[in-house]
Amino acid sequence: MLSPMRTISFTSPQSHFYLPPIARLSNNFVKRKLVDGSPYAQPCKSAQINQSDTELILYLNTQNIQLFKLHFTQNNEQNVNQLMRDLFVEGPFFKKDLFNPGLVHKVDISGKTALFYATAGEADLNNPFLNVKLVQRLKRKQDHKGQTALMLAAQLGLEKQINALIDEAGMKDRMGQTAIMHAIMHRKINAVQILMKHEQQFVDAEGTTVQEYLDMYKIKLK
Repeated sequence: MLSPMRTISFTSPQSHFYLPPIARLSNNFVKRKLVDGSPYAQPCKSAQINQSDTELILYLNTQNIQLFKLHFTQNNEQNVNQLMRDLFVEGPFFKKDLFNPGLVHKVDISGKTALFYATAGEADLNNPFLNVKLVQRLKRKQDHKGQTALMLAAQLGLEKQINALIDEAGMKDRMGQTAIMHAIMHRKINAVQILMKHEQQFVDAEGTTVQEYLDMYKIKLK
């Protein structure tokens, strides 16, 4: 006698996606996260690394200066130039004589300008020299994902940088997300509190409000 047919299912680790609460707001939102290759829709084993990020840019986004220094070379495939390197590595100790005006308007392979590197390196963006030579020339510039230096500052919770780049408040990335939404997703409460009075009224491309982001990430402001 033939045994009853059984259905056997296989679950591949590569096909299992991790999605944070905010990505489960709607089916369309989830689909767009998957299609756009969002860092919130990568396989579990590499959820923390976006496939479009390359080594040096990943270290920039995570503010890992030591690994950045270790892997930086003059002729790298990520188009990270010497000015970007010095602004990130030297940060608050960046000196005028390191400034190369010929590299100011160059971008790396992800579209990030030197201002992103100065921001993550916590360089003094209010310094008159850097403000004129760098901030005023590059503010409101977006990378290939539509992100701004303010969004990077928000993700990292850098209060001084957020205040120095507040002119970028209200700008949206490709997902329609503003800096405060990035701060919420990275749980940087200090950044959220600073940005509330500037971006509280904005919604993302799916119509999700700032309050809904706060609720989904279970963040309560005092």
